[in-house]
Amino acid sequence: MGIIQRQGINLTIINYIGVVLGAVNMLFIYPKILSSNEFGIFKFVTQTAQMLFPFALLGVSSISIRFFPNFKNEHNGHNGFLTLLLGAASTGLALFSILVYFFYPIIKEAYTANFGEYVQYLPYLVPITCCMGLISVLSGYSSNFQRMVVPQSLNNLFIKLCTGALCLALFAGWLNFSNLMLGLAFSYLLVLALIVLYLKRERLFFLTVNPDFIRRPLLKTMGGYMIFGFFGNISTALALQIDAFMVGTMIDLKSVATYSIGFFIADTIDIPRRSIETAASPVLAQAWKDNNITEIKNIYKKSSLNLLLAGLFILLGIWLSVDNLFEIMPNGEKYMAGKYVILFLGFGKIMDLATGVNAQIIGYSSYFRFNFYAILALACFNIFCNLLLIPHFQLIGAALATMVALTLFNLLKLSYIYYRWHLQPFSRGSVVILAIGAGSYTVAYFLPDVLNPMANLILKSFVFAILYIGAALLFNVSPDMSNLVKGYIQKIRNYYE
Repeated sequence: MGIIQRQGINLTIINYIGVVLGAVNMLFIYPKILSSNEFGIFKFVTQTAQMLFPFALLGVSSISIRFFPNFKNEHNGHNGFLTLLLGAASTGLALFSILVYFFYPIIKEAYTANFGEYVQYLPYLVPITCCMGLISVLSGYSSNFQRMVVPQSLNNLFIKLCTGALCLALFAGWLNFSNLMLGLAFSYLLVLALIVLYLKRERLFFLTVNPDFIRRPLLKTMGGYMIFGFFGNISTALALQIDAFMVGTMIDLKSVATYSIGFFIADTIDIPRRSIETAASPVLAQAWKDNNITEIKNIYKKSSLNLLLAGLFILLGIWLSVDNLFEIMPNGEKYMAGKYVILFLGFGKIMDLATGVNAQIIGYSSYFRFNFYAILALACFNIFCNLLLIPHFQLIGAALATMVALTLFNLLKLSYIYYRWHLQPFSRGSVVILAIGAGSYTVAYFLPDVLNPMANLILKSFVFAILYIGAALLFNVSPDMSNLVKGYIQKIRNYYE
């Protein structure tokens, strides 16, 4: 994959460092220091902001990569592309802020029953949503230049370091919880400022305007794409990200805390997808511009194979030792109800990984509207499932609804890509990966338990990893992985020669 493989590996490393930091925060610091209600409002605000910012941007994030090849010209600041992005994004975020201001009394009244005194922290949604939105636009813009590592490091690692430090300051008595929430908002503002400074240092921050280039036909095409992106983002949020929001709305803040822990653990399965999609998106956009179907087919198959290999390894490794993990956590018995949230969300994410970069293939093609119609239908379906299942199954109902939504959405995209371009992502290697996973998990599962939960977790995880990775290399199911390992081995040999 060349650029995609290198960037994907770099981003995956950053994301997994973020997982380690996030695990320390989510599994040890937050449960130890924050009360269940403080933990719940903290995660409700950040996860709801994550859900809201894509459509507060009015679809701008959808054009930051899709139309860059049309504007690309390093000699004149890329024809004012960044100015156009930031202007449109700022307009959307300003409208969002105004709407929240006028409707806040209604929002506050609706949540007071479930949130009690913690409803006072809901206004932090506005600055955090706005910062997340602008960070997303600038990160997408920087990916056009293969400058993804620094923005991802700031948005992933720096934020986690800041939130962990804020909680430790609360524990030490240097802050109260109100100061912590203010510090959270300031952390996102600081990340935004640092990304701007990075782009300026790299000479990529061009606030120029070129009215002669931006002609009516181009604006019309971009406007149409933004409209579909806007409604698509709303639908995506409702279809795939609304679970924690509905848990908080329909149950209580303590349930948000429990669900968030299960969601965080399951979300580690999804990290390879985000890394590969970020790296593949500019290449796919260029491939569609050049009508290079062979390149698109190659990316589709390789992404499916590599993502399934990585995702199944993570899911099975987590589920093998999930009980030990909750035993190790501070106050783990309070959050044990999130165990099956991990399993059902994990199944949904495996389906998402196994079908490769299907959303990007459709989204950067001339048939991008399909993504909108499919996700809109699934958004309605997911809301219905949440409303139906949460009252009966509580947290597990929310996880089941998301699992079904992810599965149906990916089956739709899989079918459409095959119908439109006769492309499908699966191969013999996909079946071999499933067999390797089943065999490795079975052997590790039936190992005798040891008395210490940490020792048991390490032992079983180690045996499973050796069996899974060893078999994957033995059968060469992923040439990319095999070449990567051979490359590292050769570097080690060269170092000692």
